[in-house]
Amino acid sequence: MLYVENLRLALVWGFIICFMKAIIFPALLLINLTCAAQTAKKAHFYCLPCSDIKIYKLIHDAGKVPEEDMYCFIRSWGLEVCRNNVEYSEEANEILFDLLRNRPAEVIEILETYPGLNNKYLYQEVQSPLTDDYDLKEVFAAIDSVKSSSSAKMKLLLAVKIAEARNN
Repeated sequence: MLYVENLRLALVWGFIICFMKAIIFPALLLINLTCAAQTAKKAHFYCLPCSDIKIYKLIHDAGKVPEEDMYCFIRSWGLEVCRNNVEYSEEANEILFDLLRNRPAEVIEILETYPGLNNKYLYQEVQSPLTDDYDLKEVFAAIDSVKSSSSAKMKLLLAVKIAEARNN
């Protein structure tokens, strides 16, 4: 009798395991892959940190820079290796203000779309431009003209106001 009971239990567990392998595990895998694809939809660009190639492209093709290059450029502000590279920082500062003046909607969209970016240093850079060559009122007006009430837009506007106050 004990043997029959153990055999019945083994058959039940065997059925449960086969059911899980055939139905449950593939369903969970499919759900996991679908969620991963949706959350990482645009965020997996390959970026070379502090890339001179990206800087060159941003300088010379400012009007038609792809989202990937803008993302990589904005991402570079959160990398210590880029912040400590003096030549890169000077060029990047100039490009940042050009992008804020000429393509503020795209910059704001990237800052909002990829919340995992470390934007603290980018906002600090806007607060303390390296030169007085930038028309901060023009930069402020460009950012303010973007039809958005996002936190990124508000932080950029505040950073430009702080920069204006420091320059006066």
